[in-house]
Amino acid sequence: MAVIQSRRLALVNGAGTAIGQAIAAGLAHRGVAVLLAGDRPSGRHDPVAPGEVRPFRLDLARPDSVQALADWIRDIHGPLDGLIHQALPLGLVPGQGDRDRLRAEVVVLTEALIPLLAASGQGRMVILTSRAGCAQPLVAEKAPDPGIRTVAAALNGLTRHYAQALREQGIKVNAVCPEEGVQAAIHMAMLDEDGPSGSLTDDLGELPW
Repeated sequence: MAVIQSRRLALVNGAGTAIGQAIAAGLAHRGVAVLLAGDRPSGRHDPVAPGEVRPFRLDLARPDSVQALADWIRDIHGPLDGLIHQALPLGLVPGQGDRDRLRAEVVVLTEALIPLLAASGQGRMVILTSRAGCAQPLVAEKAPDPGIRTVAAALNGLTRHYAQALREQGIKVNAVCPEEGVQAAIHMAMLDEDGPSGSLTDDLGELPW
């Protein structure tokens, strides 16, 4: 599957994680203008240049912060080409409250940015999850923590939901497990029209739901 080479803007939610930073760097290396959402403000209001990674303050617990991000992208750039959700940092052992919060954060940010992804004509959304959420156990892997399994399964469910719901708007939605690396996430964020939607993959290939 080829990737789109024209100028693109992507938002990576996960400035405080090594995975989020690695994905942002990988996209920028391919010429994508990248917003890295997290705790750091940039203090700048000019468009993000191709190959640049710029921090943007985002508090997903505050609707006004999410709306401010959507407004900024719309007013400065117009469409958004890629949205990468780092919703489940590796090493986190979530409880019930974390599961509900993480799922809600994905929904809140996605719903605010759907119009911008649709306006792109080539919108791509990637939800980072975990192999712990696979319905079929993977060979040679120890039993995952029940909390991680529950959250990952919820994120996988969101992926399938949005892949179906956003199909008519030309938005492709895929889940990626980053345990083996971030190349699959970068690839899925830059799919061309022939690429899949509603898939679960990692750097080694496609995984069973």
